[in-house]
Amino acid sequence: MMKSDIRASGYVATHCVQQLLAAGYLVRGTVRSLKNSEKVQPLRVLKFAQERLELVEADLEKADSWPKAVDSCDYVLHVASPIHKPDIDMIKVAVDGTLNVLKACAKCHIVKKVVFTIGHETTDRVLTEDDWSNVNGNISEYSKSKTLAEKAAWDFVKSIPEGDNQFKLTCLNPGFIAGPLLNDVEGSSATVSSLFLDEE
Repeated sequence: MMKSDIRASGYVATHCVQQLLAAGYLVRGTVRSLKNSEKVQPLRVLKFAQERLELVEADLEKADSWPKAVDSCDYVLHVASPIHKPDIDMIKVAVDGTLNVLKACAKCHIVKKVVFTIGHETTDRVLTEDDWSNVNGNISEYSKSKTLAEKAAWDFVKSIPEGDNQFKLTCLNPGFIAGPLLNDVEGSSATVSSLFLDEE
């Protein structure tokens, strides 16, 4: 049975965990703290969680927490990134955190693919893989952090030395995300959705 690792407690990640479990995967989900019942309990009550969900602690800012987190995983979903938190350097955490995850995957010879959610500036035209946000332009700090993290990810994957695990990388730009909450924590994505619904 395939095993997947995912930063599990966020708005998007909880849905990913739910769908992976429903598809029959063994899922190792990472959380910053197993003691945070507000974020952990909604994962534990998902269908099939008792049989196939393992939760472990890992922090994007702590490189040494990721080798154990990705160990024995076939796929890694990196869908976590800080947003609107004034007490942290959003760009540094996004870039360094992404590299911490990827470096661990390069040392784990089982990982086949990493899927990374990205975010770019809004536009009125269809974007392709050739388009990049202008990080020197008038864009949000979040979009800038995601763009720089994606650039760092592609640069890293292209430079993985021979002998290390040369996994595949897929970057997805969902553009806008909407849907029901699977936990009681209203994160940034859910907050944006609720703003549209609350408009009179």
